[in-house]
Amino acid sequence: MQSTTRDPSAAKSPAASSAKPRGWWSRNWKRLFLSLFVLAILGAGGGYFYKFGRILISDPYHQAITDLKLSPEVKKLLGEPVQDSWFPVGGVSSDLGEARFTLKVHGPQAADGHAPKAEVAVQGRLVTGKWGFTQFEVRPESGQPFSLVDEITEREGSDVQRFDPKAVQPTLPKTDATPPPDVNIQIPDLPSDANGK
Repeated sequence: MQSTTRDPSAAKSPAASSAKPRGWWSRNWKRLFLSLFVLAILGAGGGYFYKFGRILISDPYHQAITDLKLSPEVKKLLGEPVQDSWFPVGGVSSDLGEARFTLKVHGPQAADGHAPKAEVAVQGRLVTGKWGFTQFEVRPESGQPFSLVDEITEREGSDVQRFDPKAVQPTLPKTDATPPPDVNIQIPDLPSDANGK
């Protein structure tokens, strides 16, 4: 009986012997797309924070939202709860003590599917560690704009008296003191240099 031994290289199928090794793209395309997706999310988050986030985390913004939610006039206009759109435009500088931004707010959705909306323009100043608003104008989608500065001042109080250009300015008391005499200062002549100039 003749023994037959098989050559292992002969046992391979023709398809297996002709297979090429996988390239870099076929091995890593999933990782590449995942990395690009994560970078896009981080870039969008960074862009959002740069544009809107600094206002959203600021004290005057939180104070403005609180004042809007406490206002009976805003509740009557928009209903409750009053919500902001998370996209304020403007800027806040704690170093300079100034805030100026515009935000959009809306109330709950009505039965017809429409939610009442308004734009709010805010200007504020930081005085002795406390933010106060010099402008707080609510501009409804339909209707006349109105200011909340007086309402906020009445509710929270203010150390600063509002300027009224029509108010009569107090006169200063008259004194009998005579003004000081004219002062005459003698300036000495400067010595000339050796050339006589």
